[in-house]
Amino acid sequence: MVLACLATLVLLPGLGLLPSISAAQPNYDSLDMAEQYVTSRQPPESDEKNYRLWKRSNSKQIKARIDGNRALKDSLAAGQAISGPSQKYLDEYVFPAMTQTDANTLSTFGETRRRFIKDYLSDSVKGSARQQMLTVTIESLRKILANDALHPSARVNAVVLLSWLTDRPAIRTAGQIPIASGQAFDTLLAIFNSNNEDNFPQYLKIAALTGIKHHAQLKQAAGRQVDEASRSTLVAKLNSVIDSEADASQAPADYWMKRQAIQLTGLIGDAKSMNAIVKALTDEKSSLAMQLDALRSIKQLSGQNASPKRNGEALAAVCKFASDFVSQEAVNIEAAIEKLVYENILYGNEDLRVSGWESRDNPAAKTGPANALAPRGETGRGIGGMD
Repeated sequence: MVLACLATLVLLPGLGLLPSISAAQPNYDSLDMAEQYVTSRQPPESDEKNYRLWKRSNSKQIKARIDGNRALKDSLAAGQAISGPSQKYLDEYVFPAMTQTDANTLSTFGETRRRFIKDYLSDSVKGSARQQMLTVTIESLRKILANDALHPSARVNAVVLLSWLTDRPAIRTAGQIPIASGQAFDTLLAIFNSNNEDNFPQYLKIAALTGIKHHAQLKQAAGRQVDEASRSTLVAKLNSVIDSEADASQAPADYWMKRQAIQLTGLIGDAKSMNAIVKALTDEKSSLAMQLDALRSIKQLSGQNASPKRNGEALAAVCKFASDFVSQEAVNIEAAIEKLVYENILYGNEDLRVSGWESRDNPAAKTGPANALAPRGETGRGIGGMD
């Protein structure tokens, strides 16, 4: 669900993540596609007449795509190595198709990813064939990510596809839990940890962080953990994000990344992050949503070899937060009651007294919802003393 939401970032220029789609938009490049696969601009399928004409006039190119797809699928399902023609099909059509800038391509990335996994990395693709396909895929996606002349949406799509890659797929009917791709995880971590803001701008780091979180969830479900070296690198970067001054009043992208970092810290369970999480909880600038994220992470971290001192400091911070929250909520309730009294909706505290069904002296209601709503044995008694 989170990854599906992430894929819609291309539609949210208001967050300051991607350039807005407008007439002033830069002219982005795309990877060259072999001539045999290039068609004229495809109309929407809903435009049945023009879509039929388009298929007829581009029949050779469409056939070349179908033949290449079928040959690659069959060889992978048979456990065969990717041959020259199949490699050419991937290099000259499949991956270049992910970088085109026409409206049809940009609006169907979700379907493109689903079909890619279904055709080339389903549960029928196993062993060395699967590993080779994963390697080819990751290398090709890395090239897309490294090319800052490509459309931002194409680069985000590459990150999301990396997030979906698994060494072993899920098989629901057999109860098989997927195992996330180690190569893909390393690529996502490299993007998130990069200091090169020109090649890997913030929108790609946010996408990578979400992918890392998804991989960590898969590892946890499979009873695995992020390896020690990767964990150390990741925790250091997460702590720097959590220690940043981002809050709800600042750049939404910075704030969103900080919340994700707090959540991921608890998920990977490294006690070295406890101080940063406690700071986020106690920071007056932190939003309530961020503080709740911190509470969940503290709960997860408290059992991960945290020192008694750190656990004690975390417990004190949690207790103070709970006390302050309850006190503030009591103030809010009292203020709300005073407002209702002021507006003559309540009369003092008289209207807050228990009444209705519990009063045996209420006169019987002649008709209306009182009989329908009264508990069994109380039919015929009024509600709130009213007929």
